[in-house]
Amino acid sequence: MTRSTCAVVSRVLAFAASLTATIITASLAIASHVDLFVLHATNMTDAVTRPLGHAFDIQFVPFVITLLSTICLAPQIFVTTEQAVWWRRADWSVTVPIMMALISALSGVRDAWLVAAQAFLAFATIQTGIFMDAADPPVSWIAFGTGNVTMLFSWIVVFWHLAQSEAPTFVYAVVGSQFAMFSSYPLVALLSAWRGWELETTEQVYAWLGTITKSLLAFILVFGVRAYGEGD
Repeated sequence: MTRSTCAVVSRVLAFAASLTATIITASLAIASHVDLFVLHATNMTDAVTRPLGHAFDIQFVPFVITLLSTICLAPQIFVTTEQAVWWRRADWSVTVPIMMALISALSGVRDAWLVAAQAFLAFATIQTGIFMDAADPPVSWIAFGTGNVTMLFSWIVVFWHLAQSEAPTFVYAVVGSQFAMFSSYPLVALLSAWRGWELETTEQVYAWLGTITKSLLAFILVFGVRAYGEGD
């Protein structure tokens, strides 16, 4: 099997895994009698200022995240690795800010402007990654450091609010697992530069990291919400 064939097979498997996560997330949310497509709160401020136990109509958000990733993974099967990079960037530019906003709201952030700021910082981090890929050292490493600082600040906000709240156990699982997964991305970037990975290898790792990260978020949140509701 050639290297290019392996890359295509890897993308197909990542797409299949993401599609499976999307279908399962949607099915579980519907089975939980959660309105999947309608946020009952009248606006974003209302949604994030309501008590945590009453804001679980945001359970639809992981479905949207996995769906968007699945949509972006599909064309990557049929394009070159260079084109697949741009599909991944488009995916992350949309889904990562949504994920950080969701994680922030779950951790106890109740200010809509701060939730929006968290999403913007996540978006800015992705853009510094894109700039890093296009630039040469030392500018590329400055972009790498800047992106990590902005993301670290976002996580400090998350952990600070989580420490002040009385969140259900599954929220800690969401925050812990997502922090671990988010931390792996800069490590992959460093390892890729250090070991001199080819672009195809790096993209395969990123595709699987993205799929695993979003699937973890979706499954922990959906199962956690169901268990929390049954506990009530």
